[in-house]
Amino acid sequence: MMKTTRIACLALLALVCFATGPSRASNFDFGRYHALVIGNNEYVNLPRLETAVHDAETVAGLLEGRYGFDVKLLRNATKDDILRAVNDYRAELTEKDNLLIYYAGHGYLDRQTGTGYWQPVDAEAEDDLEWIANGELTRRLNAMSARHVMVIADSCYSGTLVRTASSKLATGAERDEWLRRVAEKRSRTAIVSGGLEPVMDAGGGSHSVFAAALIASLSENDKPLEGQELFRRVSRPVVVNSDQTPQYSDIRRAGHEGGEFIFLPKTTARPGPVSGGEKAPPASARGNEGALDLAFWSEIKDEADPALFQAYLDEFPNGTFAALAKRRIAKLGQGTGGVSGGSGADERKVAVGTFPKAPGESFRDCEECPEMVVLPAGTFAMGSPTTEKDRFGGEGPRHPVNIAKPFAVGRFEVTRKQFVHFIRETGHVPESGCRAWDADKNKWRTNKKKSWKDPGFAYTEDHPQNCISWHDAQAYVDWLSRRTGKPYRLLSEAEWEYAARGGAEARRYWGKDRDDEEVCTYANGADAATDFEFRYQTCSDGIGRQTAAVGGFKPNAFGLHDMIGNVWEWVEDCWNDGYDGAPDHGGVWTTGDCSRRALRGGSWGTDGRFLRAAVRLGFKTENRNVNLGFRVARTL
Repeated sequence: MMKTTRIACLALLALVCFATGPSRASNFDFGRYHALVIGNNEYVNLPRLETAVHDAETVAGLLEGRYGFDVKLLRNATKDDILRAVNDYRAELTEKDNLLIYYAGHGYLDRQTGTGYWQPVDAEAEDDLEWIANGELTRRLNAMSARHVMVIADSCYSGTLVRTASSKLATGAERDEWLRRVAEKRSRTAIVSGGLEPVMDAGGGSHSVFAAALIASLSENDKPLEGQELFRRVSRPVVVNSDQTPQYSDIRRAGHEGGEFIFLPKTTARPGPVSGGEKAPPASARGNEGALDLAFWSEIKDEADPALFQAYLDEFPNGTFAALAKRRIAKLGQGTGGVSGGSGADERKVAVGTFPKAPGESFRDCEECPEMVVLPAGTFAMGSPTTEKDRFGGEGPRHPVNIAKPFAVGRFEVTRKQFVHFIRETGHVPESGCRAWDADKNKWRTNKKKSWKDPGFAYTEDHPQNCISWHDAQAYVDWLSRRTGKPYRLLSEAEWEYAARGGAEARRYWGKDRDDEEVCTYANGADAATDFEFRYQTCSDGIGRQTAAVGGFKPNAFGLHDMIGNVWEWVEDCWNDGYDGAPDHGGVWTTGDCSRRALRGGSWGTDGRFLRAAVRLGFKTENRNVNLGFRVARTL
């Protein structure tokens, strides 16, 4: 579908705070937080937009669920809708309140007068009677009693809202005193998606390029975040991936007095007093115990003796891998092995709404949500060495990647049951038709008789959902984020490989000494149970030419099933033919060919060459194949 240029004018989003650790600034009452979130797609007299409403819905879910805002969401709003809502806030808010307004929609710049406008959903192309001039908004913001208001504008010509100015970021010892001062002062600030230029209604998957960067920054943040720091995080990926240049400053003639909007995640402790009290222990308080913990675990993680894992617990009762060690003891004690008789997803009973405390623990955020496993932070070598058997060129150069923080990954691939629930709640329906192997033509072809509903083989609610495009997967994680108020997403390529390896450096996560003969107990691939000419014949899992119910094969050391085999899994990264210039921090690679996205893990239709942790492919984002699915991640 062709994307239009977003000529939108303003989006208000108020945020602020500290870059590192809890501040010792004064005990300050930050007050209540409110957000007016506006997204306009369905224009009557102007070109329709594609992503504005979706952007607004996702932002609203994050603000309410992750940051505790009282949110008012307006979809396809008229001028009366918007101004009435702003006037209501003017009447209701007090000096202890904070207001964030987000607007995504069309906008216009009158170059003769220098006036910028929002164009509500009922705006006429050549008649400004139903437009909202920046001055109308700023007068209302100036008249509000709210102490802090911040505007984020994802729209064309939104630079007309702010004055040109630079802001110095406070650092180190300056921050405490700086925070105390700006928290007490009135603020009217804005982050805008571009200057005096059009901005894109695409470029960020199912979001605009600016909204995608904003949503990622809000989702990944777990500390107080100041507006200046948010701007820094958002602006770089926007500049890299578009021709627009975001700006940050105070709003013209809106009553700014040098303050900052202070925005806190719900899980963040409020700042303590400036003087007195205990100081937080330094990160190095435990000396090199973390290194010893990792070294011990690395030595035993692939062993089958429960006594070794008990020895780890005796030495490190609260260690990084304590929960994993307990699970390995339980599994080894039960003598489990081989392919189970059914879906592990059904057999597991995981409490809903419990928050994980340590790597290895699992949780669900809702009954219909995927089961998530917490993975520890860590460093690993991404890619394959040049000596690896069956290696392909795109798997190098091998390079170190540091995963700085724990994160959660779906224990299983997203199932048909979970995906159908999403469809029933949202009305999202993948396009019909699905690419499948045509044995007569000896190639992959689109088959209109196959689809996400019926891929052409035995298919239960516990099988991984397949025939799914990258856009379908994005729609699911966006809904899951709104549904739970938690930051769900696809994995980055680096996160996927880190999760798949489970600490192992071998080409397959079950180790060097147990290779091809062990494939059928760990992965559903093209083995002797199929009739593919390229099948490997060292073993048979009895599944045949189709997916298997999730959880039926042995997991890796992190407790994740089907990381290799069953279905290829979509990840977030744009496609690059190799790792030259790849990020080393585990984040998403946002440059390259973004019309294609990376796939990882192999599938039921691939032979042993592709059933390796380092294997990667790049597919068009609209592709739907009988062997394509996905799994989800969640920022903690």
